[in-house]
Amino acid sequence: MRGGSMSSLLQVDQIDVFYGRSQALYKVSMRVEKGEIVVLLGRNGVGKTTTIKTVMGLLKPKSGRIFLEGRDVTGLPAFKIFRSGVGYVPQGKRLFPKLSVAENLRIGLTVPGRGEGAPFDKRLKEMLALFPYLEDKLHRPAGTLSGGEQQMLAIARALITEPKLLLMDEPSEGLMPLLIEKLGDTIASINKKGVTVLLAEQNAPMALRVAHRVYIMDNGRIVYEGKPGELLQDEAILIRYLGVKL
Repeated sequence: MRGGSMSSLLQVDQIDVFYGRSQALYKVSMRVEKGEIVVLLGRNGVGKTTTIKTVMGLLKPKSGRIFLEGRDVTGLPAFKIFRSGVGYVPQGKRLFPKLSVAENLRIGLTVPGRGEGAPFDKRLKEMLALFPYLEDKLHRPAGTLSGGEQQMLAIARALITEPKLLLMDEPSEGLMPLLIEKLGDTIASINKKGVTVLLAEQNAPMALRVAHRVYIMDNGRIVYEGKPGELLQDEAILIRYLGVKL
């Protein structure tokens, strides 16, 4: 994977990441091709969020390289990664709770380098077509929405800038099973509209339903790479690393 192949939208090449003296990621390598939904699966605390944050430029690897469309973006700050066409849905949503739904969406189009000057009304209409449950809540404070509605708003805020690559960190966390199923449908719909997705998730049934390829992480390392159908046939891997039997 050395050198940053132009064929991959994203390549992560042998990255090591530390929190102080504590190592969180060990030689992590993965790739995301244009048009894919790639899922990074694993239990809580195994390094999925660290991986997503490092790709987004919120953490810097001590070694290894990250390539976006063949360009070395290793160590660039998050605002430059964003300007390169990467959208980010963080764990825990991170909305502005006192601002209205519409104001949270508008913020995405006022960040220098991406989206400023874009026709908000047109983009808003596109987001409401994808997330119709937000339409009658545009003037409500984001903090008054349900957990599922807040998650949809967080996704819409990232999508409104039309990213090439959407990073999603544990979007199903805290959602009821019915909403998790709907979230999976939404992710598949986003992808069909041309957005490439890297999804960090611990909900294996939902993730495997929408994924084109899967990585499993354990203790800061990639321990498995394959296609969803292959993984579903490997009961030992599912039980060992995910604690599930599907």
